Amino acid sequence: MINRVGICVCLILLVLASVASAAYIRDIEIKPTSIDPQGKFSAIVELGGTTCGTQMKFFVDDKEFDSKNIGCNRDNIESDEWDLRENPLECGIHELRVELLDSGEVVQTEIRTLRIGNVPNIIITPEKPSPNKDIIITFKNNETGRPIPDLYVKIYSIKDGPSSAEEYVTDNEGEIKFISDVTGEFRLTIDDSEYCGTVNFWVKNPMPFMGPNPPDPVVGERIGVAVPGGVGVKYIDSEGKVHPLRNLGGGVNFTINKAGNYTLIAGDLSTRYWKVTKKFTVSEKARMNVEIIPEKAVVDKVLLLKVTSRGEPVENARVKITRPIGGSEEFLTNPRGEVRFTPESVGEYHYKVEKTRYTTIENDFEAYNSMDIEITPDEPITDQDVTLNVTNQLGDRVDNAIIYIEDESGVLVSGKTDIGGTFKFRLLEPKEYTLKIQKEGYWNFEEKMRIYGVISIELYPEEIEIGDVTSISVLDKQGDEISADVTVTKPDGRTETIDGKTYAPGEIGDHEIKATKKGYRSVTKTLKVNPHPLDITEEVDGDRVIIRVSSHNEPVSGITFVIKTPTEEKQVVTDENGIITATIEREGNITISANTIDINRNYESKTITKRIVKEYNYALLILPVLFIVVIAFVTILIIDHLHREKGKIKKGGLFKKGKKKSMIERSTQSSLSRL
Repeated sequence: MINRVGICVCLILLVLASVASAAYIRDIEIKPTSIDPQGKFSAIVELGGTTCGTQMKFFVDDKEFDSKNIGCNRDNIESDEWDLRENPLECGIHELRVELLDSGEVVQTEIRTLRIGNVPNIIITPEKPSPNKDIIITFKNNETGRPIPDLYVKIYSIKDGPSSAEEYVTDNEGEIKFISDVTGEFRLTIDDSEYCGTVNFWVKNPMPFMGPNPPDPVVGERIGVAVPGGVGVKYIDSEGKVHPLRNLGGGVNFTINKAGNYTLIAGDLSTRYWKVTKKFTVSEKARMNVEIIPEKAVVDKVLLLKVTSRGEPVENARVKITRPIGGSEEFLTNPRGEVRFTPESVGEYHYKVEKTRYTTIENDFEAYNSMDIEITPDEPITDQDVTLNVTNQLGDRVDNAIIYIEDESGVLVSGKTDIGGTFKFRLLEPKEYTLKIQKEGYWNFEEKMRIYGVISIELYPEEIEIGDVTSISVLDKQGDEISADVTVTKPDGRTETIDGKTYAPGEIGDHEIKATKKGYRSVTKTLKVNPHPLDITEEVDGDRVIIRVSSHNEPVSGITFVIKTPTEEKQVVTDENGIITATIEREGNITISANTIDINRNYESKTITKRIVKEYNYALLILPVLFIVVIAFVTILIIDHLHREKGKIKKGGLFKKGKKKSMIERSTQSSLSRL
C-alpha cells in the first residue's frame, strides 16, 4: 500500500513539474523541405514546457523576417511565409535561426540549414588549377553523395563576361573536364531544371619562388628572395605589422634588424600566380644547431655531440657539459664539428656551446639506461605462452620493469618482470599490439608486436593417385574455414598459386601445399601423389606364359615388360587388352619386371619372381594304368592256375610226358580262351 502511494505521489510531482517547466524548443521543421527559388517557405517550431508570455523570432541570414507572441498552452508555432518572388534569395545554402524569448530575454536559439533550390556539392580538382592542365569539376548530390550525371553547366571568364560561356554536360561520374590556356577568374553556373548554383574559381600559374636565402638569417644579414617580375612581396613581423618590399625585376633583397619570427608572402594579389607563404626566423647572430647522437643517450655508451650552422660543421666551438651529479668537462669541436662524450650516470646533463659571431646555445639532454627486449618465440601465436626477456645495455637482467600491452581499446595486459627479467603473457586475438616497458632510470621502451593467428590446411584425401583431385580447406583455430593464399611447390621445385578449393596434380611425388594469410603463421602440408597400381596375374599354358595387367580392374595397354627366364630375356608390351604372351622353354624361376624401362610415369613399376612348373593332366593316364593293372592281374591268375594244374599231374602219375605236355597246352589255351 505504501509503495502504491509513493508511486502516485511521484507521478503527480512529475506532472506538476512538467506543467511548471519553462518553455523550450523541441524541434524545427522547414516546410517544404525542398524550396523552389521562386516558391515560399515557412518554419514550424515544435514547443515544450509552459509557453505563456513567450515570444518567437525568425531570421534568415541574420535578417529578421517574422516575430510571434506564442501564448499559453501551445505545442507549436509557425512563421509567416517567406515569398521568394518578393524577397528573392540566391540559389544556395542559407541559415535559418529561431530565437525563443521569455520576458524579452533570449532563452534558446536553434539554427537550421536552409537550402534554396537543389544545390549540388561542387568539388574542383586540383585546388589550385593551372593553365593548360586538366581541371576536373565533380558534382554530387548533397543528400545522397552520389555523382550527378547529365548536369548542364556553363563556365565563362569573368573578364570576358557571360557571352563567352561554354556549356558542359557531366558524365556518368558527375564530372566535367575544363581546361584554360590563360589565367584569370572564372564563374561556373548550373543551367539545369533540377539543380542550381554558382561558384567562382581562379586559374593561375604556380609561383616560381626561391627564398628566403639563407633560410635562417641573422640580424643585419642580407636576405634574398627570387620571384617573377611584377609580383608583390612583403613580410609580416611577429606583431602583425606588414612590411612591403620592392621587386626589382624578379628579385627582392632586404635585411631585418630585429630578431624574431616572420612570415614571407609573395603574390597574394597576383592574378597570374598562386600565392606562396613561407615562415622563417631571424636570429641575433648565426645560429648553431646541436645534434645529440643517439637521440636517447645511454649511460656508459659514447654519444656524439655534433655542432653545425647552415648545414656546415662548426669547428673549434667551445662545448661545456655539466653532469647531473656535479662537475663539468670542456671540449673543442673537431673539423667535423664533433665532440665525443660518455655519460657516467643517470640524469639530466647541461651543455653550453659558444663561438664568436655565433649565438650561444644552451640546452639539456638526458641519459638513462636502455632496455633490450627478446621475445620468445619469434613469431608468437594466439593463446600461446609468450616470454619477454628484458636486459640493459650491459646485458644485465632488468627486474621490476613495468609491462603494458595495448591495442586500440586500451591496456590488455600489465605486470612486472621477475627477478630474472622475464615476463610471460598470452593474447587471444591475432593482430598487432603495442608493447610498452617502463622503469625508473631507463628510457621508456615502445614497440609494435604482432601475435599471429593459427591456420591449418585440411587435404581430403591426403594421399591420391595421379589424375585424382584433392580438396583443400584452410581452417582457423576454431576449425572454421577462412580465406587464404594457397600455393603449391611441385616435386620439380616449381611453385604456382592454387585458385579455388581443389587441386589436380599433374605429376607424381610429394606436393607441398602452403597457406599464407596476413597476421597468421604460414602452414604447409604434404600431398602425396602416387602412380596407378599395377595388378599382374600370370597363367602357364604348356610352354606359354600369359600375363594379364590391370589397374583397378581395368586393362592397361602400352606397359613394357622385361621377362627373364633361365634361358633368355625378353621385352614385350601389353596389348590393348593388357595382355602379353611369352614362350617358356623349360621350368624354373622367371623374373617379370613391369614398367621399369620405357617407363609410363602414371603407373607404378613392379617386379615379381615366379617359379614355373609345367602341369600335367593325370586324368588322361587312368585308362592305360588300369589296363596294365588288369593285364598284370590276369597274368598272375594264369600263372597261379598253371601251378595248381602242375601239382595235380605229379600227384596222379596218370600221363606220360608227351601227354602231360599236351594237357598243359590245352589247359593254357583253355584259360586264355576264357580270358
